[in-house]
Amino acid sequence: MRTRRGFTLIEMLMGTTVAMLTVLAVAAAFIAFTRGIYTQEGIRGGQAGMRQALHDLTRQVRMAGYGLEPAYAFGLPDGWSGSGPNASDRLVVRSRDLMFSAAVAQPDGASAGSIHVASLPVSLRRGQILQVVCPGAMRWGYGRLSQDVPASNGATELPLEPATGVFPNLGAVFDEPCFDGAVGLPARVFKVDVHDYSVQLVDDDGSPGTPPRPYLFRAHGLGARPDAVGEPIAEGIEALRVTFLRENGAAFVPRWDVAHPPPDYETPAGSPLRLNDNPANVRAVRVRLVARASMADSVLREAGMEARIPAMAGETAMPAPAGYRRFLYETTLVPRNLRSTEMPLPAYSQDTTTPGACTGRMPADGLLCAGG
Repeated sequence: MRTRRGFTLIEMLMGTTVAMLTVLAVAAAFIAFTRGIYTQEGIRGGQAGMRQALHDLTRQVRMAGYGLEPAYAFGLPDGWSGSGPNASDRLVVRSRDLMFSAAVAQPDGASAGSIHVASLPVSLRRGQILQVVCPGAMRWGYGRLSQDVPASNGATELPLEPATGVFPNLGAVFDEPCFDGAVGLPARVFKVDVHDYSVQLVDDDGSPGTPPRPYLFRAHGLGARPDAVGEPIAEGIEALRVTFLRENGAAFVPRWDVAHPPPDYETPAGSPLRLNDNPANVRAVRVRLVARASMADSVLREAGMEARIPAMAGETAMPAPAGYRRFLYETTLVPRNLRSTEMPLPAYSQDTTTPGACTGRMPADGLLCAGG
């Protein structure tokens, strides 16, 4: 009769060891797989932020200067870091709003202190830049609203900040007769959109132990309003660098001073005014962006790696929170409106007889209703 025997202690130890090693191997593989998923998720988040930033910047730079003299297409605000061709960390772009137009009311018309319009299709906010253009674009001028104005279907006054002779407070020109309808047609009022881009850090989790999250912000040129900082449009953008280029591709720092006066629409192509450093002579904008992954890689962070923002041309690498994978992207955009040779002024509808014209129905004359 055979006796039954169990496992020896050595066999049990060996079995337990093999089981533990198997569990450890599976756990390590699972942790590595999970870490890889989070790493790829963070990379996709960073790439998404980069795409969003480039989409917005591309659209606005290509519209820069539409409806304005080329000299006003790009702003040079206080605090703009423009000490070198590649040192700009802020971009201010201006263009006419395609969807807004209002007729100047007669007989009140426009003056240095206010503009009277027959109706106001949308509400306007204090600090909004307005452009007023005489019929046929014989003359035009600019002003800035001094207070909020609600939308109205009737006659509305738009109060302006005092005229200073410096853009955009150029309201003194409004005293000329054509702004009051002296030629038989009303002058038109347009909105000037301002898109002021900069990188801002936001402590969005309220925890002092975690670094703030970077965003590309877009402000709207509304002066000292409480919301003047604007809104975030792309997450994870750590650095913005802008280079302005001439016709020949050379980089330069735009300036607005007596030594660099702007060319006007009639300035010949070979004039020295087309070669100076005025913003009107920008022919391309090189944009460089650095985006970081939306989530940190724990291994890289624990090792203190990836602790610098990549260096851009003409710049040094900058310190930054460790552990984030980063992406550097560069593109060149062409603002074609800066080649304009006349003030654009589409023909606008004067239809006052068709019920609902420009408020849901096409006017009988088939002309534009908005800002064109």
